[in-house]
Amino acid sequence: MSKSLGNSPDALSLIDNYGADGVRFGMLSSASAGNDIIFDAPIDNVTKAVRNESQRCEQGRNFCNKMWNALRLIKGWEIKDAPSDTINELALTWVTQKLHQTTEELEKSMHEYRLSEALMTMYNFIWDDFCAWFLEMIKPNYGDPIDRTTLEKTIPIFEQLMTLLHPFMPFVTEEIWHQLKERADGEDCVVSTYPKAKAYDLGFCKNRKAKEVIAKVRDIRSSKGISPKEPLALYAKQSAGLEELLAIDGLQATLEKIANLSALEVTTAEDVESSIGFVVGTEKYFLVDNSRLM
Repeated sequence: MSKSLGNSPDALSLIDNYGADGVRFGMLSSASAGNDIIFDAPIDNVTKAVRNESQRCEQGRNFCNKMWNALRLIKGWEIKDAPSDTINELALTWVTQKLHQTTEELEKSMHEYRLSEALMTMYNFIWDDFCAWFLEMIKPNYGDPIDRTTLEKTIPIFEQLMTLLHPFMPFVTEEIWHQLKERADGEDCVVSTYPKAKAYDLGFCKNRKAKEVIAKVRDIRSSKGISPKEPLALYAKQSAGLEELLAIDGLQATLEKIANLSALEVTTAEDVESSIGFVVGTEKYFLVDNSRLM
């Protein structure tokens, strides 16, 4: 930060506003390979001085809060001794495959000194894939406990994410790493073994159809003012692609849970009465709008 030019914010003030890891995120996410860092601190229109503000650092602070909330969610679950169901087994398989792919992408960016890309790879995986999708898939219904098997497999995944992110955001990751489970003296994230990428199924990772179906259902609910808590029926036009999708063990149950569907049924009809149609890939779907039935 150049103080002689007078065009830089005060680093300590930024830390006071956004936390050390929030500022590290803001700096590193701006650090594209081979270029000067173009920081996003705004200029005061009156004094023409740099304000100690940053949307990038605020994004980093929000990221820290997101991870803390994920930790609180997991630590707040009650546990039952029971086998995991097909939804949780599918979720664990999917997130593990995606984690191996993400680790490979992270290694590549790090070797090429693309620190901004490396950090954003972790940000997108943790915020979107892990928090927004995986935890939503395995989250038990309100008041219900989670099975011990799923929880015991989720904690090491979260643990690995903190190790991968640690070089970028060391403070929040160290604290979360310690709170995930009991640790011996001297057992710290900073000296833990850095994960290596393993083989993964690229086709499985690229299959986004289920996420797109859920996103479409949510968009329709939002645009029509339908409550997310109201179960809706979804019909899918029979096709080879649909059969292949629904053949994945646990996927239909996952769609019904995350999209809050009363049923997901296959139909040969070209249209369904009182429904709103949409297309994902080559598959056609019909979401029944209960308000049209009244």
